Amino acid sequence: MHDFKKLLQQKDELKELWSYLEIKTQFPEKEVKRWLLDHGKDQVQAAIELLAKREHDVADTVKYVGKVLHNSKLQNMTVEERQEKISALGVPSRESPGGEGARSQDRCH
Repeated sequence: MHDFKKLLQQKDELKELWSYLEIKTQFPEKEVKRWLLDHGKDQVQAAIELLAKREHDVADTVKYVGKVLHNSKLQNMTVEERQEKISALGVPSRESPGGEGARSQDRCH
């Protein structure tokens, strides 16, 4: 059973972080509530912090955060672990700008 008061408090804390990091798009209330249920506050916070570092290269901030969380969960890693692994390999992640798009274009030619 979830402690909904705690989840609401965590959502408010993430909203403050979103504002503090001056992310230009509106805070995604609905998505954050779902992310908190699926991934927990620490993972959502890490994904938002990663977004803040790359926001200028990201077309859709909500989809970006969702994809980061989804891919981390698929690989049974934290957001930080997955990012370190990608960085160590020197391979652009699919979440990173030009990641999938660049590979898709290569396959077409």
